[in-house]
Amino acid sequence: LLPYHNYSKVLLLRPDLYIHSYKDELDSFKINDNNIYSHSKLYLNKNDPTNPSALRSTDLFLYMSINTFKKLSGFYNYYLKQPYSEVHSLLAKFIIENGIEMNDDMKNLCNIVVLRDSSKHLFENGLLKEEYSFNDIVNDGHQWWVKKYK
Repeated sequence: LLPYHNYSKVLLLRPDLYIHSYKDELDSFKINDNNIYSHSKLYLNKNDPTNPSALRSTDLFLYMSINTFKKLSGFYNYYLKQPYSEVHSLLAKFIIENGIEMNDDMKNLCNIVVLRDSSKHLFENGLLKEEYSFNDIVNDGHQWWVKKYK
């Protein structure tokens, strides 16, 4: 963290995301310590037969203050102590235990979708082809998910 001591905000995002922004307000977005701003709050996955009552956290798009990031950076050591736990449930548990609130305010600024191998045909030279839209990427990802887990 030392090289980043002059930063006040941190944005963690997965490298396989496609972000469709409809508001250019990320720089002016007000953030508070002990808050992570994302696209979802902590949630239950009732389709998980191993633990349907466990809260989970997204790991896709996390925006926070540098102070909250310092707290969150402890997750790695926390995970090492429980390496066989499902990471999304463990992250939710860590967030709760460290007094961090997870909210879904980022959904008001942009949409996100995880890019899958099946969506390569939608892009050319790293850009979405003109004939496709964000919804096409979402639908492609949904079809990939259904095919993989059927």
